[in-house]
This record gives sequence, C-alpha cells and structure tokens, in this order.
Amino acid sequence: MKVIRREFYALATPIGEILIEACGETPTRVILPGSGIKADAVMEEAPARIKETIEALLAYFDGKDPDPTLASRLLGGVQVSDFARRVLERLAEMPRGSTSSYGEVAAMAGNPGAARAVGGVMRSNPFPLIIPCHRVVRSDGGIGGFGGRSGGATKSWLLEFEGCGITVS
Repeated sequence: MKVIRREFYALATPIGEILIEACGETPTRVILPGSGIKADAVMEEAPARIKETIEALLAYFDGKDPDPTLASRLLGGVQVSDFARRVLERLAEMPRGSTSSYGEVAAMAGNPGAARAVGGVMRSNPFPLIIPCHRVVRSDGGIGGFGGRSGGATKSWLLEFEGCGITVS
C-alpha cells in the first residue's frame, strides 16, 4: 500500500502566513494564520494543482477573485456533503465587495431556513479566500465568526480590503 504524505506549503500574505495542505498532488485545504502548523514543503517544487491554488491566493490579495471553477475542482479532492458542496459552490460565485447573510446563502443553495447549517459549512470550509466564507455575515449586520486565531480581526480586514461597506466597531 502506497502512503501519501501530507505536505504544507507556506505563503506570506498581508494577513499572515497561509498554508496550503496537500496530499500528493491534491490540495486538501487552505489554513489561515495562527494554526501553529509549520510548512515542510518547497513552493518552487509544488505540483501544478498546488501552484494553481497558490496563484489563486496571490491573485486574491492583488484584488482579483479566483475563477469559481477552481473551487469546484478543489472540492473534487475533498469529502464534503452534497449540501456543503452546493453552499460552497454558490459562495465561490459571490463577487468581491458583496456580502450575504447565512439565511440568504441557505436559500441560494436550495435550502431556505438552513442558516445554522450554512454556519457549520462556513466553519468547515476547506478553502477559505478561494471560497469566500468571510463574505457571509449575520442578518443583524454583525460580521459573524471566522476561522484562525484572530478570526474577527481577520474577517474585518478582509471585508474592508474588499470594500464591502461593512463598518466594524
């Protein structure tokens, strides 16, 4: 039996070091700053699919949204429920500078009333920034939660960076 080793590629960004976890040539998740995991792979030697993920993250910080089809391709390499896949694929289509509530995202995914379930999907989003879960906010105008050690501050920074027009006090 062939054992495939997990590798971690580091990417310096304005919000801190982001990691791309991979099993073999397949990206399995993007890890936001604060995980405590150390990179162990050399970015220059990364397989094409990993480089594509790295390029999408770099483009994000250059003001460009990743192609939504990248999200679908990345999700093909990880296990998620049918509901989570629908939510994440709809979210990947949400343009920069916009936000939606958890309930609105549930409706977009064909499950009106599943706002709490959408929150669960956001918490387990394997590819943040490429699938912009930070654009999902509470219906009362609050920004809601976000992953990473400094989640609220990071989410606020990302929303401001994108020009979402949300004022965080």
